[in-house]
Formats: sequence, structure tokens, C-alpha cells
Amino acid sequence: MTRKMSQNEVIRLFKKNSLKPLEIYKNSQTPLKSECLKCNNIIFPRLDKVTLRGHQCGYCAGRKGLDKKAIVLVKKIGHIPLEPYKSALKPWKMRCGSCGKTISPKFNTLQQGGFGCKYCGHKRGGAKRREVGSKSALKIMLEAKCQPIEPYPGAHVPWKSRCMKCDAAIAPRLSGIKSGQGGCPKCGIASRAMSRMYTPVQAERIAKKKKLKPLEPYSGSGKKWKCKCLRCGKVSSPYFQSIRDGIYGCGWCAKKLVEPNEARKVMLKAGLRPLVSYPGVNKGWLSRCLNCNREVTPAYGSIKVGQGGCKWCKEGNPWVDPVDAINLMKQSQIQPLEPFENSHTRWKSRCLKCEKIIFPSYHQIKQGGGGCRYCAPNFVNEKRIHQTMKKAGLIPLTEYVNSREPWKVKHEKCGRTFFVEYANVRGGASCRYCAGVAVIPKEAIALFKQRGLTPLTPYPGGKKPWKCKCNVCKKVIYPQYTTVATRNSGCIYCAGGKVDPKDAVTFMKKNNLTPLVKFPGARKSWKCRCNICKNIVSPQYGGIKSGQGGCRFCADWGIDYEAEGFFYLMTHPKYQAHKVGIGNSGRIKRTRVRQHKRSGWVLVQELVFSRTDDAFQLEQKILDWLRRDKRLPTFLSELEMPQGGYTETVDASEIDLATIWAKVEELAKVK
Repeated sequence: MTRKMSQNEVIRLFKKNSLKPLEIYKNSQTPLKSECLKCNNIIFPRLDKVTLRGHQCGYCAGRKGLDKKAIVLVKKIGHIPLEPYKSALKPWKMRCGSCGKTISPKFNTLQQGGFGCKYCGHKRGGAKRREVGSKSALKIMLEAKCQPIEPYPGAHVPWKSRCMKCDAAIAPRLSGIKSGQGGCPKCGIASRAMSRMYTPVQAERIAKKKKLKPLEPYSGSGKKWKCKCLRCGKVSSPYFQSIRDGIYGCGWCAKKLVEPNEARKVMLKAGLRPLVSYPGVNKGWLSRCLNCNREVTPAYGSIKVGQGGCKWCKEGNPWVDPVDAINLMKQSQIQPLEPFENSHTRWKSRCLKCEKIIFPSYHQIKQGGGGCRYCAPNFVNEKRIHQTMKKAGLIPLTEYVNSREPWKVKHEKCGRTFFVEYANVRGGASCRYCAGVAVIPKEAIALFKQRGLTPLTPYPGGKKPWKCKCNVCKKVIYPQYTTVATRNSGCIYCAGGKVDPKDAVTFMKKNNLTPLVKFPGARKSWKCRCNICKNIVSPQYGGIKSGQGGCRFCADWGIDYEAEGFFYLMTHPKYQAHKVGIGNSGRIKRTRVRQHKRSGWVLVQELVFSRTDDAFQLEQKILDWLRRDKRLPTFLSELEMPQGGYTETVDASEIDLATIWAKVEELAKVK
């Protein structure tokens, strides 16, 4: 062991290293408050460090006091610190003095000359790149005949310029110029038009191929070109596009041009005498019908393709003369009150018999239909109406108006008076009160009292919950009137449709079971402790309510869960199914396995347990793994397994026996 130094020895040692102790020395590993005789700063060196390495004052070595230097450097750059200085290699939260955004640079980066703000850095870097690239960009633009009139904005930003060819204001992108696009759209359109334009030599060559001889120089595709057809010898002036794309090029050969005399002969043949000179193929030609002597304006092209000439005389759907239409309506004792529009439009008129306003169509009258529905003998069949009302058990109290007008009636069966529409009665409706659609509050209260319920609030409606109190179990319930009236029901608790958790707990205790968790539901397993054998079981409330036993350990029938038992795995070759199960050991208790074997099942593996309850817990884990994790449903039905146990079966094509047994050994913790 080394000897502890005295206070005087420590003072002499510290003095050799330019240190002056300011407190009593304790031990070599405890920091000793001292004063540096060089920089006069207070430091806390350890004796063992001074003995081994000598004096190393942090201030003199530049390791301490960096926070002040760091703040000075940051403020010199222009940033404002937002938190104390941590270290040179940790992010330091501050506000940029240039853009004002919050940044977190490292002090080491600032020491090495960095600015620290990534936002300003991107802008400065972009500015430098644009400055360097602007010279080459200007050269590329000038080569594309584009004179920039503003500084270089970037490769993908429109650059305001002026076209050096047509002196137009343009804004091309440098990236587009580089990819081969033109700078000026006007010059581009003109150049494309020039590239597609035919020369006079090419146009004449095409015309000669179509058997046309030009009689004047070619002046462009947008102007007519006078030519002579070498087939028919006639002169026409087609556009070059018609010559290029047409079959003939000649309008006479294509039958687009017609001699006036020939056109007149066609019109006369169609029963039309022209009254003016020929206007053209597709223009209306004023003519007179030789049949009805009316003036019409059909087009020569329509007559040529076989369409009828006179719209008044054509077959199928001829035009109707308004005068003829009015005369026909008057013959049917109907006076029109507005001009005639067409055959199928409703025509406002007045019946000259009953003076009522009606809206028949000319087509209906032409086809022989009755014009006035009020004068029609079967418009209102009062005999049939009263037969329908009598069949529905309704007695009319007022005169019938129409099928959609509310009609005051009285129901023979219940004696209530209400309004009904005849259209609804004809569709099968009758008394809304007897049907439960409408309810009298007094009758609803009487019905509920008859069912053993006392309403606590006014009647809310047939399909809304109604707060009531059961006169038997004294519970507050919220049944609907329609449910109680149509299903002949009452209290849902008394009917067994709903269970009160407090009543369920009381019932379980009466059956020697103490619930350990909240009531989960009538058809869900409820964790309880048996008050007789003290075992934990999970029976269902509904099962106990129906007379089943609660504790499987105390049951004097079936499997004895306290005795020795086993877990088994079986397969059925014919059904292609696997099955798991449990049973008690011993010859007498193995009847379940023998039943399955007689039905064609083959025992594959079994695992023996000192308590059958352990085998039961393993079986539940295996079934949960098969149903939830493997998503394998029950494979066989009760028809294939009349001896029972079909709920523990799975499809053999979905999983093999080795996989199931490996999981059994894993869950049973068998090596």
C-alpha cells in the first residue's frame, strides 16, 4: 500500500506545477480546488493526475472557456444563439443572421469557415453555379438566334429574350434549347409550314396524276386552281387539297358539280318544279310540289340520294299543316288555344262539350284517341272505386276528387277517422293505425301496461326508444313501440334477451361459482373460481342458465379432469382430415378413442399427463393456434362424425401431422 501524502507535500507538488491549493487535501481521486498561478483561473485537478502527467490547466491549454469564444465567433458571423453552447461536435440551435430561419449547425463547422445556414448555402451555391454557367448559357442562346434581355435565371426557367430573326419577344428555356427545341415559336411554325408546303413542280405532278391539266400557275393550297379534266374535258377550279386527297380531282367526275339543266330534270322527276336558278348541291332550292302545290326548299343533293322532296307529301312521317291540324281538332269538339308546334307536343285546348282546359296531342287525336279525358266514359269509374274502398274496409265520408287527393274515410274495424289517398288504397293500403304506421299515444300506453311496462316519458314515436320500467323486475328499459306491438314482447330482461351483469353475478354465486372478471356476455366464457373444489374454470352463463354444470372438475359425468389423462392426435385417410382431443387414461376411460377408431380414424400420437386438466389446456392452445394463427376452420360436419368431436377437425391438405405435433411438443414444453 502507498502512503498518503501530507498537506505540505501536496502544496509543494502543486507549486512545482504552477498550482496553489485552496482547500485541504482529502485523497488522490477527489478534485482539489486550486488556483492556476499562470492564468489565475480556479480549477479542480486531481492529485493522481498531477502526479502522473503534471499540471494541465484547461484554460491555459485552450480546452476551457470555449463557450465564450464560440459565442463571439457566432455573433461575428451574424447568427444569434438560441441555447447555451454544448460542444464543438453537437448541433447548436441558433437563428441565421441572413435569412432569419432557425438552424442547428455544429460549432466545429463554423470554426472551419462554414456559414452554417443550409438555406443561405443553397441560394449562394445556386448563385455561384448560375454565375459560372451564365457565360456558356449566353453562348448557346446566341447560337440559337435568341438574344437574352435579362440575367440568366436557370436552365429550367423561361428566359426572356428576343428572336434575332423575326424580332419577336420570346421566353425559351435553356434546357429546351439544349435538347434541340427551337427558341422562337413563330419561326418554328413558319419553318414547319415551309417544310410541308408543296412546290409548283410537285403540285403540277400530282395534278397530272389525277388527269388534270393546270390552266394557271399554282398559287398555294388555300386558293382555287383552274384546271381542265382530261377525262371529261370540262373546266373546274378545285382546291389543291381536293386534288391531292380526292379520287378524281375533278368536281364533274366526282359528281359534286352538276349542270343546271340536269339538276332541273332530277327535280322534275321527283315531282318538284324549281322556281329559281340552280343554287348548288347542298343548298336549299326553292321549288313547288306538283302534288300538293306547296312551296318547299329541298337540296339537290338530298333528292339525288333518294330522300323525299316535299316534306308535306313524304311517306312515313310527313309534316302536318297547322290549318289541317286545327280543322281535325275542331272536328273532335276541341278548340286549340295556342299555335300548333308538332304532332307529339301537348297542345293547350278547350273541350267544346264540358268547357274544361285539356292538353291532348295532335297525334292522339289522329290515332283515334279521345281528346277530353273528362268526357271519356271510363275516366272516373266510381263503381270500381267504391268496390276497392269496401274491400279495404274503408267508408268514404266525403266525395271523391282524384287518386292523389287526401280522402276522409272511416275504418269499419277500429272506427277511427283519418285521411287516405285512393292511389295508396288501390296499392293495398288500409288503416294506418291498425298497420302500426300511426299510433294514438293513449293506446300505446295501454298496450305497454298490458305487457307489464310502465312508460316514464311521453310517447316518442313508433320507431324511437321509449323509456319504461318493468313491473316485474323493476328495471328501466328502452323498447320501441313497433317491436312490442308486432312481436308481442315486453321486458327484454324478463324474456332473457339481455342479462343484467349484477343478476348474472348473483346467479353464478348461487351455482357455487365466484366470477373473477366482469360479465363478458351470455355466450362467452366467464372466468370463475369454483367454491367447492377451488379450481379456475370458464363456463358460459347461458350454459349454466340452460341447466349445464358450471365446474367441469366437480361434474360426476364425462372426463375426470383431476385424474390421469392424455392428449391424442388422429387422422382419417378417407375423409382426408386430422383431429385432436383429450381423454382419461385407463382401459375403461379410453372408450372415446375406440369410438373414433371404429369410424375409420387412426391414432398417430399421444401425450400422457398426470392431470387431464393439463391435457385440456394444451388442447385449447392447439385449437386456438389452428383457428387463429393458421386460419383453418372446422373441416368435418356432424353428418361425417355422428359420435361427436367434429369441431376439433382440420383439412389434411392444409397442414400435415408433423407440423401439428411439433407445435404440441412446443406448447407442452416437451424436449
